[in-house]
Amino acid sequence: MPSNYDIGIKEAFLVAFPSFFQRVTGLQIHSLKEENLELQATLKRTLDYVAKVQIVLPEGGQKEYLLHIEFQTRNHPQMHLRMLEYYTLLYRKYGLEVLQFVVYLGNENLKMQTIITHENLEFRYSIIDLRKYPAVDFLNAPTLEESILAILGDYGTLDADQIVEKILKKILSTPNLSKFETDKYITHLQNFAYLRGVQSVVNYRLKVMSIDYDITKDLRYIQGREDGMLIGIEKGIEKGIEKGMEKGMWLEKHNIAIQALIEGLEESTIMRITGLSLQEIEQLKKSLH
Repeated sequence: MPSNYDIGIKEAFLVAFPSFFQRVTGLQIHSLKEENLELQATLKRTLDYVAKVQIVLPEGGQKEYLLHIEFQTRNHPQMHLRMLEYYTLLYRKYGLEVLQFVVYLGNENLKMQTIITHENLEFRYSIIDLRKYPAVDFLNAPTLEESILAILGDYGTLDADQIVEKILKKILSTPNLSKFETDKYITHLQNFAYLRGVQSVVNYRLKVMSIDYDITKDLRYIQGREDGMLIGIEKGIEKGIEKGMEKGMWLEKHNIAIQALIEGLEESTIMRITGLSLQEIEQLKKSLH
């Protein structure tokens, strides 16, 4: 996950990792020590997360493993081969059994292969697909870091707007949070919401709840500046900026509406969060068929 945006996603997720890991795998970590994430081979490999862990065994006692996690926001057609390669390199370096997980943060249907079965080889790794875990379980978690993951879970009978509202209320009701900490949690929420295609829902809810949030802290905004997307602003090309922003906002609204239609959101909800008319949404709906 090379971009600043992806790095931010990983770092935000790992804050909630110990509690989350036990929730979704049933494995209790007794102790954890992070390891160097780079492996030297014919080609240099940088892994997302590696740690030595002491796992509490069901029958009692503990066992040391190497824990390896990769974060994916998209399906990778050769993920099973990558994970096999990583396992071999890690086992060779540490001599420990490796517990391997891919945490899938994407919005498209999961398609990655997890098993390799040959005559002389059997290999498998595990995928944690957050969309399969009830969002309400995350909402009720004891930490804000884990509660924010609700935006990536299974909404059940709720919609995205209701999930976002509950998360923001929990952030705002947490005592003794500084403005910096509040902005940090909202930024994490913004980044995860982007992965589900509902960042405009967060923006809408921030506006409705009159929450003061600095958009310049958003990692996509920062990445855009670094990629030169906002250079025109700094050069003061006001007319071009206005046209570009209008076009960008128009495209964002339509992209969000299309994603929302694919996700099955109600048309009334899409109208509310995008500002598009019912006629515009119906036209977009026809274009999907």
